[in-house]
Amino acid sequence: MFKVKSKIEIGRYIGDLIKKKFKNISEFCRTCLEYEGKDISDITNIKNHYSQVINGHTDVQLKDFEALTYLLDVSCEEILSAGEMRTFNENHMTNYQIAFSDDEKLWESYIHMDAKLILNPDEYNKTVIDYAIEFKNYSFIKYLIDNEYIWFVSDNPKEFCFTFGAGTYIKRRDFSNIDSLAYNLATDDKLRIKIFCLAVERGDFNILEELQARELPAMYYLTEFCFRAKSFNISFDEDYIEAISKSDKKILDYFSEEIEIEHPYRGKTSKFMFPFISQLTEL
Repeated sequence: MFKVKSKIEIGRYIGDLIKKKFKNISEFCRTCLEYEGKDISDITNIKNHYSQVINGHTDVQLKDFEALTYLLDVSCEEILSAGEMRTFNENHMTNYQIAFSDDEKLWESYIHMDAKLILNPDEYNKTVIDYAIEFKNYSFIKYLIDNEYIWFVSDNPKEFCFTFGAGTYIKRRDFSNIDSLAYNLATDDKLRIKIFCLAVERGDFNILEELQARELPAMYYLTEFCFRAKSFNISFDEDYIEAISKSDKKILDYFSEEIEIEHPYRGKTSKFMFPFISQLTEL
């Protein structure tokens, strides 16, 4: 069982999911229309609807769930619980599922996914073509060839080598999005902050201490002579503040304590408090 969250919480969660998977709400709405087989001229209406949902002004509708679960790769339970209840999502697309399907709409959606799963083998080192051949899904293979997503013989004999110049027009992901974990860890503090939410919910003080949960990187370069509140704002995370505000007294006391930080170059020690303590008192 799970508790259905308020329309404000649900809307905010849907908005966060859209931000993670689409460039903006317009792109999401266009994809919705394509998925539902509707004309692009309806985009104003659907964009207004989802803007109202995201801003918590209206409830998500029953008819929305098919597109939401499919395009955002979540279950209905996850949406209604604003992320607290996670279950297996039957709409989660895989090479195996696509190669077994006879749904052209599903094929098209998979081909155009930003993650470009179609270009990569799965955990069994099989591509979607491997599975399509295994399942004898000739319709899918023919669809890829007829729509020039793949070809097995090039128009240019100069490209003949180990194959007859076989290839694909399906574009790869941007190189900046490949094997990016090390870069993201080094340049973006948001991953660390997101882990804090889980640690706070479980009261895990060891992780909070190890990951220096009350500190921000900017603190190490600030003194009483050089203070920039804006330097802290880039580390503000609403979910983190909400998790702390809903926690028990031990967690609240922990984040209310003064901490001492030594400047890495000047050797000077300064005292700080968790910079978002004022937001905690407002919630």
